[in-house]
Amino acid sequence: MYTLVVVDMQAKFPDSLGKRVQDNCKRAIRKAVKNKAAIIFVEYKGYGPTLPCLTKLAKDYKKVYHTVKNEWDGSSHSLELVKMHSLSASKIKVCGVYTDCCVAATVQGLSNKLSRSKIELLSRACASTNDSNHNSGIKKMQTLPNVRVWS
Repeated sequence: MYTLVVVDMQAKFPDSLGKRVQDNCKRAIRKAVKNKAAIIFVEYKGYGPTLPCLTKLAKDYKKVYHTVKNEWDGSSHSLELVKMHSLSASKIKVCGVYTDCCVAATVQGLSNKLSRSKIELLSRACASTNDSNHNSGIKKMQTLPNVRVWS
C-alpha cells in the first residue's frame, strides 16, 4: 500500500494546465484508486482548488484527503493527514507542480521526516516553467537517500 501526494495542481499555476502533466497525474490517481491507496491533494493557499479533472477521478473514493499550505513545502500538512487517518507512510508517491519548488520542497521534507520510507517521484507527472527548472528539481531530489525518480 502507498499514499499518493498530488502537489499544487491548481489552475492558477499555469504549468498544471499542460497536457502531459495532467494526463500523467490522472494516470497516477486512477492507479491509486485501483490499488486502494490513499490520495492527498495539497493546495497552495489562495490559488484555488485542485483541478476538477483530477479530483473527479476520485470523487466517490473514500481515501481522498485535501490540505492547504502557506509555504512551498507540503510535507508537514501531508504527514498530519497520514497520522490522523492512519495512512501508509512506508511508501509515498509524489507528483504535481513545480518540480523545482513545491514538489522538491515537499519531497525533501518527506525524505527528512520519513527517513525509513520509500518516496517515489513520478517525474512525468510533474512540471515546471521550463525543462531546465524541471530537470534541476529532479537532480536535486535524486540526491536524497530514500527517493527514487520514475520517468
